Amino acid sequence: MERGTIVLSNNQAIALRKGLLNQGFANESLLRKLEPVINPADLDADFIVEISEEDAETMLDSMPIPNQDTDPNLISSRIKIQNFLAKCRFG
Repeated sequence: MERGTIVLSNNQAIALRKGLLNQGFANESLLRKLEPVINPADLDADFIVEISEEDAETMLDSMPIPNQDTDPNLISSRIKIQNFLAKCRFG
């Protein structure tokens, strides 16, 4: 199983965590990794989330298909997870 990192903005992490919680996602350890930055000085900072190939698959399986009303931060987070998974599978 491949492991690696994705870089998310604070807003992307918030949207991803909220989107997963809205779908009943129950992986507590992964949700903790996506907790938003609390310190106002760090709100614009990107942060690195370590995930496995299995984590990426689980998150994508738990997310609904985006539509025109989907938060753009959630869509960009989804794309980053898809790219990570593609890199794991195809190099």
